[in-house]
Amino acid sequence: MHDDNELVRFLQARKWDIDASEKMFRNYLQWRKDFNIDELSESFELTKDEKAALDQYYPQFFHKTDKLGRPLYYQQFNKLDASALFEKITPERFTLNQVISNERLVKDTFRACSKARGLHVSQTVNIMDVKGIAYYQFWKIRGRFQSIIQILQDNYPELSGPIVIINAPTGFSTIWKVVKAMMDQATASKVSIHGSGYKEALKELSFDENLPTEFGGSCVCSLHADEKELYENGTSKDKPSTCAIKGPRPTLDEVSNGNFENIGVINKDDDAS
Repeated sequence: MHDDNELVRFLQARKWDIDASEKMFRNYLQWRKDFNIDELSESFELTKDEKAALDQYYPQFFHKTDKLGRPLYYQQFNKLDASALFEKITPERFTLNQVISNERLVKDTFRACSKARGLHVSQTVNIMDVKGIAYYQFWKIRGRFQSIIQILQDNYPELSGPIVIINAPTGFSTIWKVVKAMMDQATASKVSIHGSGYKEALKELSFDENLPTEFGGSCVCSLHADEKELYENGTSKDKPSTCAIKGPRPTLDEVSNGNFENIGVINKDDDAS
């Protein structure tokens, strides 16, 4: 069963063109059938070694929410080691993990965040730390990222809210040109790029106490919480808690008019180039 919110995402992705949206949605349904997504979303789990490798060589995690109740999703590209990662997990399993993570995001995380806020939540805020990222490391994994981006754009459209790239080093624009070419225009328009002066940008989106100290906030919670802790932090349908809903609930007008769609440019006051 597919709810109205899911259908709306496909309409938004095709700018409310009914025929194009229907074609996209039918392709999505066929993709789910071809790759047995319903069953995999219930059964797929990383092995202990695979999870340890991801945590060490490409850390990514949800940690609390922004001011609109959207889950904050962190990716630490500054710790990326593609060679070591793919010694422990196959590229195919890596891709499948990204797909199933999005499946569970829609089914579990958004449901918990919506319940906590009392309003429908259907997007993430993505924070990508690229401090000191090595071009050769990115180049090793670029093909896999391109494949994942295409799968997500085709089958999980409009899940991303603001995409905030932080600690961009000198020369990052070369990598960004490659990544931007992989994205559709609507997604690329949500990207803002910052150097080391990124903290105010994050605090415009979220509360200081919801941001980890490592990212300029005051939260000292574990960044790599186990499953139980994730539930308690409001990222599962089972047990959303008040720590994930800090602050007043926004009005519907505030949600509709909130200025959270960042433009894909490098801020002049930052040190990225």
